[in-house]
Amino acid sequence: MKRIDLTHLAVAAAFAASPFGALAAMNGGPLDFLKDKATYPYYGGVPGTGAAGQPATPGVFSVVDIKLDFAAIAAARVAAGQAAIGAADVLELIPVRPGTWVPFAALQVVTAEGAVATADLGDGVTPAGFISNGDLNVVGWSSNLITTVYSLATAGGKLYTATDTIDLVVDSASVDVAVLHLFAVLVDLRQYR
Repeated sequence: MKRIDLTHLAVAAAFAASPFGALAAMNGGPLDFLKDKATYPYYGGVPGTGAAGQPATPGVFSVVDIKLDFAAIAAARVAAGQAAIGAADVLELIPVRPGTWVPFAALQVVTAEGAVATADLGDGVTPAGFISNGDLNVVGWSSNLITTVYSLATAGGKLYTATDTIDLVVDSASVDVAVLHLFAVLVDLRQYR
């Protein structure tokens, strides 16, 4: 017996018009949604769709988690003969390709600095696009959902049209104790082409 994919509306409509379809509809079968409706679900016959779903595109959505242990970073820089991280230093953390939408980015502090310390989270265009003056001396989440340029409420994140990086800009003269996680949600829209 051949299995017929009824997700494509044309096939479903043809089946519904047949005697088998009429029988299935009378019995409240899977084609009942075609009866007496002005709006019809249509998914183009794309595999991976359902009555309330969308075409599945693997690898489009990702969440990046980068752990920043500033004690370890400071030690590694000393061992390499480099200067300590100071105010206005930029850590380029997540490369972003054109065609990527970043709706949200946040910092989660798991170990407080122990002194006044803040940082901005943004990119090469707007250094504080996601977070402005995130407090590294308070354990918990640091995110500006309303007030920053790329916030969800203001702009719905940022759609990158050129290669860039999501960066952490240190505002304080010395950060060498804090441990935090940078989370960013990335949606690769290029895979839909």
